[in-house]
Amino acid sequence: MGLKIVGVKSTQFRLNNVVQKTNRAVYSLLEQAAKEAKRRAELQAHLDTGALEKAFRIRRLSRAGAGGRTVFEVFIDPNARRNQRTRNGIRRQRVITYAKRLESGEFKGLARKSREKDQRVRNTDPNLSVGSGFMARSMNYVEAVYRRRIERAVSQITNRG
Repeated sequence: MGLKIVGVKSTQFRLNNVVQKTNRAVYSLLEQAAKEAKRRAELQAHLDTGALEKAFRIRRLSRAGAGGRTVFEVFIDPNARRNQRTRNGIRRQRVITYAKRLESGEFKGLARKSREKDQRVRNTDPNLSVGSGFMARSMNYVEAVYRRRIERAVSQITNRG
């Protein structure tokens, strides 16, 4: 007496199809989230020489294999430089050093250009503001919004099958 199982290949094909659709949707949303995080960080960063706004980058890191994953990283270019006025003249400073000092809140208050930018940004979106903690605020917002979008997309795809 033998058993014959029918439909295993079609079920396996359907499962692989669901996984591929889910991956495409999630990667697309992750890329959108990275672009939104970069945009919000640029909007909320201080404006002094403009070097900080221009130094934001997005990088896609992919790993192959069984435990492989794709990561989108928003970061400040470590090689970018800005001009800094000192008592002795002008010196070149790494933008990342400047950004760390801004993010930590070491500088109190906003300079003239940053105050003007703050007014423009607040007119665009009242939830945005220029100042310290710009990266953390941007990432927290994007994480909250896109986590819900990714969960919704995955549930829609798996429910459709």
